[in-house]
Amino acid sequence: MENANPVDEAWLMLIKLLAAQERERKEIEKQMAEEARYFNEFQACYQRLIDNSRESAVFTKNAEQVITNAQEEIAKAQALIQVNE
Repeated sequence: MENANPVDEAWLMLIKLLAAQERERKEIEKQMAEEARYFNEFQACYQRLIDNSRESAVFTKNAEQVITNAQEEIAKAQALIQVNE
């Protein structure tokens, strides 16, 4: 392009820059979509962990209540054994 018109050269450069910018924009959009998908998966996983934690807390509380009741029944049984001895 030794004999090319400077305006034509400028237009050619502008077209190349715009094409590069468009490729970069598409790549960024692709990355953003992928990151959004990962974020949504992370949120769903986090919510499952919270739900499991709450469920676990309920099970633990119920188990503690069963143990407390069993200890009370054992104490009553031991008291009856001592009275009957």
